[in-house]
Amino acid sequence: MVEFVLPDELKDEESSFVLPEDLQTPSLSDEEPVRPTPGGDVGAGKMVQALAAEVAISEGGRTAAAFGGPLTYIFGALASGAAGSYAAQRITNPDDISEGRLVADAFINLIPGMKATKGVSAVQDALVRQGALGAGIGAAGITGEVVIDEGRMPTIEELTSAGLTGGALGGVLGLTGAGISRLLTKYGGSPAELMSKVIRENSDPDLTRMYSKLRNLGEEDETIYQGIFKDKLTNVREQLSDEAIRARRLQDTSADGQYNEGGVLKVREYQNEKGVAMEKDQQDYYAKRRLQEAKITNNLKALSEESQLIDDELTRVAARRGISPKQLSTDLDNYLHAKYALDYNKLKGEGKSGMSTEAANEFVKDFESRGLTGYLNNSINILRDQVKRTNDLALDSGLLSKEKLAQYKREYGENYVPLTRKLDEDTQLFSADPYDVKVSGIYDDIGSDLEVKSIRENITENLANIARKAELNKTNLAFVDLVDNPINKGAAKGLLKQFNGKNYAQGKGNRDTTLSFFRNGEQYHMDFADPQLARVFKGAPQKDMGPITQMIYNFASGANRYLGSIYTRLNPDFVIPNLFRDRTEALVNNTVRLGSKPGLGTINPFKAINEDMAIIRKKLNKTPPETAKDREMYKLYDEFVEDGGNVGGLGLTTRTEIINEIKSLPNNLDAGSGKKTLKAVDNWVNKVNAMFEDGTRFATYKLARQSGKSRQAAAISARDSSFDPTLGGTEKGLLRATFLFANPALQASKVFLKNLASKPKLFVGFFGTLMGLKYAINKWNTSVDPDWEEKLKTTSGSDFIKNKTLVFLTGVKDDGSPQYVSIPIGYSMVPFAVAADYAQKTINQEMTVDKAGEAAADIIREMGDTYNPTGGSIIPTIARPYFELKSNKDGLGRTIRPEWMETRPMAAKERMYSHTMDTYGGELAYSMAETAEALGIETSPENLKHLFQMFTGGIGGTMGRLVNVTSDAYNKGWEGIKEKDIPIARRFFGSGYKKKFEDRAGYQSEIEEFTRIDNTERATDGRIASNIFRQIKDADEANKPEQAGDIIREALELGQLTPSVTRRLETKLTNYRKGLTQTDARVKQLTIKVRAKYLLDQMKNKSGDELAQYVSEQMRKGILTKSVLTELSGLDEFKDLAQGVD
Repeated sequence: MVEFVLPDELKDEESSFVLPEDLQTPSLSDEEPVRPTPGGDVGAGKMVQALAAEVAISEGGRTAAAFGGPLTYIFGALASGAAGSYAAQRITNPDDISEGRLVADAFINLIPGMKATKGVSAVQDALVRQGALGAGIGAAGITGEVVIDEGRMPTIEELTSAGLTGGALGGVLGLTGAGISRLLTKYGGSPAELMSKVIRENSDPDLTRMYSKLRNLGEEDETIYQGIFKDKLTNVREQLSDEAIRARRLQDTSADGQYNEGGVLKVREYQNEKGVAMEKDQQDYYAKRRLQEAKITNNLKALSEESQLIDDELTRVAARRGISPKQLSTDLDNYLHAKYALDYNKLKGEGKSGMSTEAANEFVKDFESRGLTGYLNNSINILRDQVKRTNDLALDSGLLSKEKLAQYKREYGENYVPLTRKLDEDTQLFSADPYDVKVSGIYDDIGSDLEVKSIRENITENLANIARKAELNKTNLAFVDLVDNPINKGAAKGLLKQFNGKNYAQGKGNRDTTLSFFRNGEQYHMDFADPQLARVFKGAPQKDMGPITQMIYNFASGANRYLGSIYTRLNPDFVIPNLFRDRTEALVNNTVRLGSKPGLGTINPFKAINEDMAIIRKKLNKTPPETAKDREMYKLYDEFVEDGGNVGGLGLTTRTEIINEIKSLPNNLDAGSGKKTLKAVDNWVNKVNAMFEDGTRFATYKLARQSGKSRQAAAISARDSSFDPTLGGTEKGLLRATFLFANPALQASKVFLKNLASKPKLFVGFFGTLMGLKYAINKWNTSVDPDWEEKLKTTSGSDFIKNKTLVFLTGVKDDGSPQYVSIPIGYSMVPFAVAADYAQKTINQEMTVDKAGEAAADIIREMGDTYNPTGGSIIPTIARPYFELKSNKDGLGRTIRPEWMETRPMAAKERMYSHTMDTYGGELAYSMAETAEALGIETSPENLKHLFQMFTGGIGGTMGRLVNVTSDAYNKGWEGIKEKDIPIARRFFGSGYKKKFEDRAGYQSEIEEFTRIDNTERATDGRIASNIFRQIKDADEANKPEQAGDIIREALELGQLTPSVTRRLETKLTNYRKGLTQTDARVKQLTIKVRAKYLLDQMKNKSGDELAQYVSEQMRKGILTKSVLTELSGLDEFKDLAQGVD
């Protein structure tokens, strides 16, 4: 045994990790870089570098070009594809650039997904030939020439199916559409090496000319890449990943060193002109920008909870008083309005409050005489406190000065409530510049003849509005403090227009490049030199859409939010396993950000359940603290929420939805019990989700605070411990509306990969630990069942269970099926876990050369599944049901309906698997398919099952499994219940299938293979027979019978007249002699019963002579046989027909 000591970043006192000697590799035990192997081979490091360069340039360029229209897309895709190929080749083989590969790569880049497909096949074939596991796994290299020349040119059909025409391509390349089409027809599907040969020999001038054009485009784009590609990539990231990335890159550091961009603005402590110490957090614009949305939403959620408390009290009091809750709510509005109207009318004039003094006195007197001030005391206090909180937020954020607030209180009195009128609109909620604070919105004195809105609604909307403005203003002030830092004086002059030596001026700015903010109640503005940078700080405006576009966008957004909820928030099968995924990813993220000890503390199961989640549960249920420890944790949790570290269920809830929910609460006061029950269930679901979603983040926040991080930095750590739903680019809304889980895939993988890349030594330790863990698991499971990996494959043969979880076998059933416990791992970790498994097998000599390509393809597939934000398909989520049913493939590539039934002429309702009727859901689907057929709509029960599962998500699957389990338990007993049938438990416990294993590895696979061969041979024989028959038929029709003999002799010499071909040829010749048409031949293939019914239909409406002639002809052709005639004689319609003829 050899001791493997973890790097310093992973050490925790006396921790060490022991690997068997045969698992030691140079990459783990030696820090020397992997060097290129002799003979021109390219080492793993260069292969990874080349691949990264090609993907970054090609994918980034194409994605960026997609926003510029069709021609811009074609130009950008071709140029960046050529540039990516050129850059990669200069890394792997600079002395011999493959012309063919450059051309192929340029065209491959036109089709999203083609480059990944090419990469899989190229790497797989190269690895099989080289006998190496590949880049990032072993030290063995791959010959650059092999990988380069394994690509192929897309075919004209592939390009056309992607909507690319010869005319469009020719326009970009300076060639005619016909010329491009000819080249694509000629070279489509050709290997790169063939095109290289043609170009070097100049044997096809058109191809050489096209190559020269692409080479020029590529070199130009590659040169541009050196200067502005980084900005292109930044544009893409700004649109898709982080709208504030340019602001982040201005700072040299953020979040106490968790982001280190080396920007021109230094975040350092200093004293301002008044001698006040300015701490780093106070100047950290990016950190505050990241947290502001969560803080705003938390304020809105608290406001929503308070509104619910008011509604609950109104409902209780109304029941006791014998009036409707809605009427009581109106009375409360009138009372609060009346109390303030008495003061306001004295100040501004009679009736200026929207209520006369006489009416106000009547309202107050009536309300108090009924004792409602006592009954509704809590509601009145909540609303008064909301007014106070509005003032406090405005004061704390600089929107209002102490002096001005004191003046307002003197003028408007203690009964102040906002008197917003109907049709008045606060533009800040709908601003074209979302982060620009143009008005304070506090104590707006709006007097008009319009009717005053509900006072309660005014109070809550005013607080919601000020809560947003307050956070925006504090964020903007952080940037002001940052540029005011003396160390940043020079940099600030380059970024901002100067006003008498200052970075800003008093007053409101109205230019596109100005950003407004308030300090101590006074408004200021700064003017950016760069309009693009100004837009980052002001925020991207909401784009104007036409009514139809807006309708489609709203529908798609709403549909995806619904699907997101049923797949995650409302799905018990997701919520609980996801806790394990979050913790495993947080282990890596926290180790990088906080150190090894806090990182390892993240996965402590005892603390996860008994401390982190328990505290959240108690807080959400408003359980009083029982111990000093509880009080400490309660305080820490309150700070965690206050600082914006929590997520809860906010990922699927927009700020607008929360505001609309608050507005709708008073209107739901008289709602029925069913609606209230649903609301109560929804609240419970939100609490459960918050407990699971925030458990990992709260643990991270605690660990960050314990490791010395500030509250603000700890909140960033918490949000970055896993997917941050509030983080996204300027096109986040469009991305969410188009692809369901695009943003989670982008954000989670981005943080995880960035953290690993920032600490190479930690990556080595992380990968080595995964290898050791996979080695131990494999050894244990193999000792239980040597065939465990095969038996755990899915019905389609995939390693889904083994790849995406840590599987521990617990035994083997009597029928040979293995039983196991599985622990989910973070999605971003999956490709690394798969690679680690193959790596340890390679080192342990369990991997054979012929399996190397399969291993590489498996790793690449997992990378695509994990890191691809579109979910493996460029088809928008909302359109996928149609395309999946049309292609007969679900999102995982599994067939929906039995493939062998697709081409058979049969009723659609019968196209289903035999086992479908064994379940309650299958029976229901079949019944619905029968009903649809009766209405003239034919569909397969499998289609209905697929749509049900897609549009009911996890909750539908859970309910379906509960129904099936209950039914099976009642009818068959619990002995027949399998782990996979039990909701939630199925995610952690399961069993393989011995039969399934045998189907793939044994007799069934052989049968399927021989069936495939037999079907192929049948088709080939049929084609040969048809070809010989056509030649003989042509000779006969040309009255050249001697040629028929020549044709037969030639077929004999070629060995084509096998028994099968001869039999088919004899049948065709016999039918030809009898005058049988193709339709006649198909009729003869029908069963006796169906043939009789067909002939009967043809006999109807014929005269006696016609019928006699028709019967004689069918008998001569051998269609109407004795058996068919007997079947016909038993049909009443035929008897009636025969009597009619007589």
